[in-house]
Amino acid sequence: MATKKIRNARHRRTPSAVRRPGPEITVALICSEADFEAMHQVCPTPEFGDYARYRERLRLLLRDLRRHGSRVWVRPFDPGDYRSFCAGESLPTDHVQSRAHYSASPRLLPPQLYAGEPLDVLFHALSRQRDDERTAAAALELLGNATRPEPGDEPNDPAREATARATAILLALIRGVGLGVHRLTCVMDAGPEQLSIQADFEKSAHQVLSYGPPLGIFTTILAAAYALGESAAVTIRTEGDGSETVRGWLLNGGRLEPLSAMEVRSAYSAHTPGSPTTRYEPGFSLPTHPPPR
Repeated sequence: MATKKIRNARHRRTPSAVRRPGPEITVALICSEADFEAMHQVCPTPEFGDYARYRERLRLLLRDLRRHGSRVWVRPFDPGDYRSFCAGESLPTDHVQSRAHYSASPRLLPPQLYAGEPLDVLFHALSRQRDDERTAAAALELLGNATRPEPGDEPNDPAREATARATAILLALIRGVGLGVHRLTCVMDAGPEQLSIQADFEKSAHQVLSYGPPLGIFTTILAAAYALGESAAVTIRTEGDGSETVRGWLLNGGRLEPLSAMEVRSAYSAHTPGSPTTRYEPGFSLPTHPPPR
């Protein structure tokens, strides 16, 4: 007598059992209690109560979105910048549409993909992104003020020239360093303020370069310094073999000139503590007039 095989129902594949990816969602996060209080003044949110309750509801929201298959992107929300944005666009600060317009603004850096990390780790990364966005806005304002065209000039010609020169310097630096993981730092004194940016990039054995948006902010700061005739210190830290090597330059009169090893140590240590294995070396020579492309 023939026997009939019975398959376990748990192993049947049905259309409803196929997991489909959820939608892509961007969430703007308030990363500190001070920013939460500032946002509460701009746009009261009584449903959150206090910052602790806001954090808990946010944690549950991010967890549930990922559990349901959503691809979650996150960005920092800066209440002060949001207030300025709404004033410039004549938007009410207490409308959901206004917050959506601000979060989609091209003046902000791209959102980051949320990978399930704890809120404290996530907030630290987003706070750095928020600081970078503030630096970018300040550098753009300086560049704009320094390159306003004179009557009869082509619009944006001075800004274009300064940006082209800064981009050429950046490319010369990237081409000059060896393979590995690098951190590029630029510091410029802008009156009472100091603008600084750290940008990471990597060169592989196949000369494949990977980098993030902060390199664009580096270019803007360097272009502003060039246009203003100000000095700016540039360092590159290279990691490898359990040690790190730091090289440095100084933008002086529109040229990026190599610093000595002692000058590199002084410039680098003023902003970043080095380790016992850190080596300080002179910066390599760059073209006197690097090509704009």
